[in-house]
Amino acid sequence: MEFYKAINPGTDYTINPFRSYANQRYVIVSGSLTNPEEVTLNRAEQFPDTWSADGDVGQRNDVSGLASYTLFASINHLYYSTNSIDRIPYAEYDITDATEFLPSQSVFVLNISQYAYGEQVLPGSFRLDVNGSTYDVVDRTTNIDGLGILYASSSNSVLGNIFYKDGIVVIKESNSGSVAGVDPTYGIRVTSGSTVTATFQSQITIYQHRIVCKISGDELNQSVLNPSTLGYALGEWDTASGSDANRGGLVRNLFKSGSLVPYQTSIGLYNAQSDLVAIAKLVTPIKRTKVTDQVFIVQFDSIT
Repeated sequence: MEFYKAINPGTDYTINPFRSYANQRYVIVSGSLTNPEEVTLNRAEQFPDTWSADGDVGQRNDVSGLASYTLFASINHLYYSTNSIDRIPYAEYDITDATEFLPSQSVFVLNISQYAYGEQVLPGSFRLDVNGSTYDVVDRTTNIDGLGILYASSSNSVLGNIFYKDGIVVIKESNSGSVAGVDPTYGIRVTSGSTVTATFQSQITIYQHRIVCKISGDELNQSVLNPSTLGYALGEWDTASGSDANRGGLVRNLFKSGSLVPYQTSIGLYNAQSDLVAIAKLVTPIKRTKVTDQVFIVQFDSIT
């Protein structure tokens, strides 16, 4: 008696990937202890030529506790130095002096968690607003995979970079004036209580699995795994294949003769090691047919 039926991976099992996008919006209030965990905003400062005291690591960001000098050094090393791991310096690409950005003095670092951006921030979808300023910070794609350049809306002044696949945004800090907002030339200014709103689209690849389960009329019509098919009294089991000693473990004659026909209620999917990996539940039980083939199509989505 068969309990499993193999499928043909080449024809009966297909995987179709497709990209999906979701609008994301996060509001950060500078200095608040209740900001969203998915997006953080921290200030980073360039190392000074001289330190006022040994062990000076710069101003600590209130919520995250990150030191401004250390954060600046980390960002510079990861993305802008000749020793960058994730990004090769501008000089090796066709990016002109007019469109490149190299951090100096002080910047803001927006860190978007992977939970929020998925596989990457969709290029061209990022926008940042400070206190409802006249200008927004917007991104434009480049010919470097995963890198975008930030501008103030309606301006050609470069304000920073966005690294789409890492969820890292680096924006120049404006030191002009005292009003929080977006300056089209000098960057953004954030003061205590400032409202910073970041919007973008997250991207994730969904994999649609489609399994065609074909059952011929003489297959999977009975199972000793189902207790309702087993005999528990004399005359209810196949006496030709057993004795009174093992009754209760034999298939009822009614099922073997075809007087009773089972109904399909679920389909189990197993891997090569016979481990159950998924169960498809039918909306209503479907009667098994012994004279024609039946085909069940199982579909489900996954992110891996």
